[in-house]
Amino acid sequence: MFSQEIVDVADTEVSASVRRALAGWRGAADLPHLGTVRFDAGVLPGWVRAFQTKQGVEAWQHWGPWVSRHWDSLNPDVRSRFETASRYTPADLAAAERVLREARTRVDDLLGDRILLLPSASSVAPTRKDAAIGGPAIEQTRAQTFQLTCLAGLSGRCAVSVPVRSRTAPVGLCLVGPQGSDRHVLDLAARVSAAL
Repeated sequence: MFSQEIVDVADTEVSASVRRALAGWRGAADLPHLGTVRFDAGVLPGWVRAFQTKQGVEAWQHWGPWVSRHWDSLNPDVRSRFETASRYTPADLAAAERVLREARTRVDDLLGDRILLLPSASSVAPTRKDAAIGGPAIEQTRAQTFQLTCLAGLSGRCAVSVPVRSRTAPVGLCLVGPQGSDRHVLDLAARVSAAL
């Protein structure tokens, strides 16, 4: 199944490529029926913040002692994330965990044992030149991609990405399946790859 609202989180090039892949899916006799589901994508930025808070707390707990002695060894973007993580409080973590519990329940209620199809990333890969510049454009892309990738991570679901045709750079179609369905999702991914 897929949600147009989730597909639309990606930029125009990626969402168009994913839509073409989904049209191909519907035309492929050996793939299961493809249904749709409505989803309020407006909740995703809050879910990402909660996910990143929990991730930051865990990263700081594990790596904080080392990072505290080696701040200058870190890339500026990584350093910035660790600086943010070092300031999280137990109240921040508790609030994030409440949001994540609600998000997991919502995803589980929405999907049940079905597989969700969505873009693997919000854009095609940036050029080395653009990536080296960093800054707001890269951070915006990163934030949008996290809105897509957090769905599997926060719900504990398995996910695999398969390439789909695009008019320029490679694009991925992500299959997100229920917990414990890894083999089934991998088998379906192989069939999707062959069919599309």
